[in-house]
Amino acid sequence: MEEIKVGNQTLREDDLEIKVEYQGEMFIMAYPNQWTKAEIERLIALKLGGMPRNSYTPEHVANIEAFTYVNELVNTDKSPSWFKSAWTCYNEELIQKLFAGYLAFRNKFRTKIQDGGFAGRGKK
Repeated sequence: MEEIKVGNQTLREDDLEIKVEYQGEMFIMAYPNQWTKAEIERLIALKLGGMPRNSYTPEHVANIEAFTYVNELVNTDKSPSWFKSAWTCYNEELIQKLFAGYLAFRNKFRTKIQDGGFAGRGKK
């Protein structure tokens, strides 16, 4: 298992797994590093045709963001076998639930890093 050092803190791969249950099925997403976040934002810009976000309704931009993040973050090997892509999933409620799970995880993760919550951990 790969460990990631951040100052005196040690992150393990499972620290970066986002688990979201939906209707009895477990979806696993990977928390993105900064490079992946930048790539996701590039993909969002492409989906918006290079136009400024305020060229579209807030609902449209929110959907593009949710679908793009979920599409890039879901680990299809660790999620239900029927889920192949956010873009081919007709269940918008599922996509919004997964995106909300990412946002909630991101907020908790940022706080834990800021508070040194991963400090003093050795190899598992």
